[in-house]
Amino acid sequence: MSEHHSGILSGKIAVVTGAARGIGRAVALRLASLGADIVLLDINLSAAKSMDEVLSHDSVAAEVEAFGVSCLALEVDLTDARAVARAFATIGEQFPGIDIVVNCAGGLITATDRGSAAEVSSQDIDTLLSINLRTTINVCQNAIPLMKARESASIINISSLSGQLSYASGKNAAYGFSKAALDSYSRSLAVELGPDGIRVNTVAPGLITTSRVVKQAASRGIGSAAEAAHVPLRRLGRPDDIADAVEFFAGPLSSFITGETLAVCGGSKLSVGTTRS
Repeated sequence: MSEHHSGILSGKIAVVTGAARGIGRAVALRLASLGADIVLLDINLSAAKSMDEVLSHDSVAAEVEAFGVSCLALEVDLTDARAVARAFATIGEQFPGIDIVVNCAGGLITATDRGSAAEVSSQDIDTLLSINLRTTINVCQNAIPLMKARESASIINISSLSGQLSYASGKNAAYGFSKAALDSYSRSLAVELGPDGIRVNTVAPGLITTSRVVKQAASRGIGSAAEAAHVPLRRLGRPDDIADAVEFFAGPLSSFITGETLAVCGGSKLSVGTTRS
């Protein structure tokens, strides 16, 4: 992980969902390295083990604390509105407010071969909307009261390139429209919260070589060198690439930016016929 230690987020409180591995972990460690105190939310705080993701300490919380900042780690099902409300009650008891929220929880967790717009099942639609949209809504609605008390604040929602583009195969259509809904929600939230000094932006990754992608690459036919060769920048993304974008939106350099979606994809969206996300 990159270690910036610039302290530009010292005194800030950041909540990161899906923080136990992959992009969420990279984001949590980056924000901690910049001086923010961190709240980790995940349905399984030991998720890194299931994907053979190697930690530098016994837990992600311990990794965060190694930067000399405070860390609160809560195991919570973010699709459960009541559970999320309880989690934020705990956060409110321990911290004076929230400055940054990064919603990383979500993913393509249904079978891609049944994900076309013409054939996707009601069950898969419910699953994808629940994990990719409902989780973020639950978190934002509970975080906003704790953010309005701050001088300024930033919400960063992790979307996907699939939310902006349609692929000829149609395999990821349902995942794509769940992320498109997230983009739309984020824009509406940006308009509503602007007067409160809260910015809302989304980051749309292309294919990122998280531990899950690496572990499932062969079985899912993704993450190959041939696929990387079709990316204009000639490589696949890394979790730290997303952490870079989050750092921008979390910090002062984006103080006049809200309601935007930033694609972090190495230019993949310029050659959509040959890449996936």
